[in-house]
Amino acid sequence: MNALICNRRRLVSIAARILASEELAEDVVQDAMLKACDLAGTDPNCPMSFACRMVRNLAIDRARRRRWELQHALPSDGLDAVEAPIADAQCALEGCEALRAVLAALDELPERTRRVFMAHRLDGVPQKTLAAESGVSPTLVNFMIRDAQRHCLARLEAHEHGHAAGATGQVREAA
Repeated sequence: MNALICNRRRLVSIAARILASEELAEDVVQDAMLKACDLAGTDPNCPMSFACRMVRNLAIDRARRRRWELQHALPSDGLDAVEAPIADAQCALEGCEALRAVLAALDELPERTRRVFMAHRLDGVPQKTLAAESGVSPTLVNFMIRDAQRHCLARLEAHEHGHAAGATGQVREAA
């Protein structure tokens, strides 16, 4: 984790060369930091080499995903020709109920977390921009997005398994 923090500029530069975007590179480095938090307790032989490889791999994955999305994106004028993915009324009802569960989960989030999550996931606002607008660090924005996503997934899973919506607790606002 220290290698990621101390060499952040270098790691952003590595990712930016692959992605041709400083903002996307910042997001990749933030994702690497989150992954490093999940790997706490492991001690690689060469932390800087490990950090560079992790950022490089994440950047390559992001670039591949962007290429795939661009190749498979439907032009906006062709959207009218796309059939609805819902097979029948039962599927439509289940989809509406799942959406209600996710919207309820979003309402349970602290205002700032909800605003940041929705701006990033729905509007595509880069995490760096959200951090500047909110007056917090990009790392905190990344954690807020991660926590909000986990909260929504937990609520959706609870809904799908028929559990009470209050079983998993609420997300706390990060300082």
